[in-house]
Amino acid sequence: MKSYLSRSYKKYVGGIFRQMKPYVWVFNIVSFVLIVNCFSFRRFSLVRMLIGVGAGIVFTVLWALIGALIIAKKNEKLYSVLDEYGYSVEYLRAYESERILGKPFRVQYAAEYAEIFVNIGQPADALKYLNSIIIPPNAPINEKISFFVVYVVAALKTGNVQLAESVWSNWQGVLNSARNEPSYASVSYMIYLSLILIDCCAGRVQRAYDQTVSYMNSPLYKRYPLPNPDFDILMLYELNALGRTDEAAALYPSVKSKIDKFDPLFAALKEKTVREFNKAARGEIPL
Repeated sequence: MKSYLSRSYKKYVGGIFRQMKPYVWVFNIVSFVLIVNCFSFRRFSLVRMLIGVGAGIVFTVLWALIGALIIAKKNEKLYSVLDEYGYSVEYLRAYESERILGKPFRVQYAAEYAEIFVNIGQPADALKYLNSIIIPPNAPINEKISFFVVYVVAALKTGNVQLAESVWSNWQGVLNSARNEPSYASVSYMIYLSLILIDCCAGRVQRAYDQTVSYMNSPLYKRYPLPNPDFDILMLYELNALGRTDEAAALYPSVKSKIDKFDPLFAALKEKTVREFNKAARGEIPL
C-alpha cells in the first residue's frame, strides 16, 4: 500500500485542479504573455506570445503541484494517525496535541475535535465540549456550519432529538445567511443532511424522503455532486422505513456500486460509509 503522503499528495493535486477557476489560468497566461513581451504591445510577436502562453501554463501547473505538496506535508503528521488508526483514542490524542491544547482557537478545529468524540462513541462528551465554545461572530460561514452539523449529529447520537430540533431553530439566522455566501455550494449539503437526519430521528420519514429527493434534484446538487454517497444511503433507509421495500431493493445495487467506487483519503471514512450503508439496508437510521 502506498504511504499516506503519496496518496494524499495525489488527491490534493487532483482537488486543486478540479477547484481551480478558469480565470486563474487566464490570469497567469496573460501575465506571462505580457512579461515575455516586456509589457510593450509594439514588441508583440507570435513566438513571444506562444512562449508566454507556455510559461503561464507551466507556472500554473507547478504552483498546483508545489501547493499540494505543502498541504500534504503540513498535514502528514496528524493525518497519518487517522490513516493508521481511524477514529480512535490515538487520533483523539494526536488531534489534541496538534490543534487544540495550547493552540490558537479555530471553530473548524473545535468542530473536528468534537467530531472525533462522536465517532468513537462519546457524543455526550462532544456536546459537553461544544457547549463550552463561544463562536466568534466573524467566524467563516463554512466553519460555523461544520460546528452546527457536528452539534446536531452529537445530539441525535445521544437520542436527544428535542435538543437537535432546538439547535436547528436557534440557528435559522445563520443557516439563512449562509445562502448569500459565495461558499454556500460547499456547505449546502451539510445543512440539508442535518435537516434530513433530524426528520428521520423524529419519525418524520416521509418529509425526510421528500427533502432528500428535492435536494438531489436541485441544480446545486447536480452542479456540485458529492464524492460520498450520503444522500443515496439516506434515500435507501427512507424507502425501507416507509415500507417501499421494492423500490429500496431496486436502489440497493446502484448505492452499493457508488460505495464500492468511493475512494476517500482515509480508510476510516470508507469504513464509516459502509457501516451506514449496511444500517440503511437493514432499515436502521444511518447515523
